[in-house]
Amino acid sequence: MVIEMVVLPYELNLSLQEYFYFQECPMKFRIHRILNPIPFQSVFQSREYSIEQYRLRGYPDYILEGIELHVFFKNFYEQHYHSIASNKIPIALENDTKKRLFWLKQRERYQLLHDKDLWLPYERELKLMTEKQRGKIDCIEFCANGQGLRVVDYKPQPSETDEETVLFYSNLLFEYDLENDLDIPEITEVGCYYYNLGKYTIKRITKEQLQQISERVSSVLEEISKENFSLDKSTCDKCSYPNVCKIEQMRM
Repeated sequence: MVIEMVVLPYELNLSLQEYFYFQECPMKFRIHRILNPIPFQSVFQSREYSIEQYRLRGYPDYILEGIELHVFFKNFYEQHYHSIASNKIPIALENDTKKRLFWLKQRERYQLLHDKDLWLPYERELKLMTEKQRGKIDCIEFCANGQGLRVVDYKPQPSETDEETVLFYSNLLFEYDLENDLDIPEITEVGCYYYNLGKYTIKRITKEQLQQISERVSSVLEEISKENFSLDKSTCDKCSYPNVCKIEQMRM
């Protein structure tokens, strides 16, 4: 099944969600892209929504909780630096399991650093857009030995796409650095923080891995440029656009 859709050159750009959607089902990607057009770079990198705006847009409670926790993680370092340094957890965090676990993990990380200044992240909630990719990187930390940066994604629990996710974001940062000649320190580690579990997973990253994910992104974009958006019925049970898809099939 093939349904035509014209893809303009500036539309050959992928968010993480779109990257996975196209590989699941090209039709799913097509419908998502129609409903969510490519933004201008300046708009994408500057636009921020409040939790209340997400609530008004009908997001479910578990998504809203994740958004609220991301705000907490972003502001944590300024608000709780003194409690981390003095090893005295605030009472307000004691009564919130997920926030308490994050405080404990950050205290553990602080203790392991010889240079305590490296505890403060390089960047947080960083929105970037390159020629091929766009997305928000949850946190960019300094590695424990001070050699390079670590790209971190905050997630509720582990999933099979975690490694590809942090590689996608690492390549986004790498490509943004190249395109803008910023001389950002080398990315040497990637990781996920699972806030339901209070655990980190951290891995070393190589230049070869960055090259491989860059090639995969380019390969997906090349397929999109062919404008062949077939329907893969094997993924229909996990699709968020079943009703729209039925209408699109009737228009064939």
